[in-house]
Amino acid sequence: MRFAAASPEPESLICRSVQVEDGVATLLVESGRQTAHCPSCGEPSRRVHSRYVRNLKDLSWHGLQVRLVWRSRKLFCRNAGCQQRVFTERLPKVAQPHARQTTRSEEALRAIAMACGGLPGARPANRLGMATSGDSLLRLLRRAGHKKPACPQVLGVDDIAFRKRATYGTILCDLVRRRPIHLLPERSKESLSAWLSKHSGVKIISRDRGEYYRQGASEGAPHALQVADRWHLLCNLREALVRWLGRCSREWPMD
Repeated sequence: MRFAAASPEPESLICRSVQVEDGVATLLVESGRQTAHCPSCGEPSRRVHSRYVRNLKDLSWHGLQVRLVWRSRKLFCRNAGCQQRVFTERLPKVAQPHARQTTRSEEALRAIAMACGGLPGARPANRLGMATSGDSLLRLLRRAGHKKPACPQVLGVDDIAFRKRATYGTILCDLVRRRPIHLLPERSKESLSAWLSKHSGVKIISRDRGEYYRQGASEGAPHALQVADRWHLLCNLREALVRWLGRCSREWPMD
């Protein structure tokens, strides 16, 4: 049966049947490849050991939830020196090992979680026919691999409240890319200095006016130029105006 429009990998999967019931489309599929490669040694094999069934959630289709029932194969490895005697055929474009949903479905849910979060992202996902929960979306985000951010040349340093008026930390931002890159668990010169010592590429530090940040920046990156950002400049101006008005208010006529 042709189902290229609905298949996650039409060149590798063959659809044997489609059943629609209670708003769920169930597709019975199996691999159309003659050989599979051992994940340990890469040796191709055609000798089938057994078959088993994987149930995978897929992207919704015209308002229907889609479920793939994949009759996957286990094969013998032909390499006598390989420790893995039996292996399962793998189609990374379809689903990762041990996954309960297809790769493209997982990518779509991860994009929703990145944009909306856990529970707020579960609501539109369920309306789109991809049944999930807030906890499941958060697990997807935790499992996602994150690239190590490059060392910023222009670093923003400010405090952040983990618990207002009780617990504070330090947020570090890449001001060129305009995104946060790290959170320090405390608001101290030691933590900032230690971080800067490990990231020697910082050239400009736009920081909070706190003395601990000044000392931490001077110790950790003595070559970097320290500046105040627009907000702190305006804050300085406001405080200076308040002090000036307080001194001069008695000289103003009260007419």
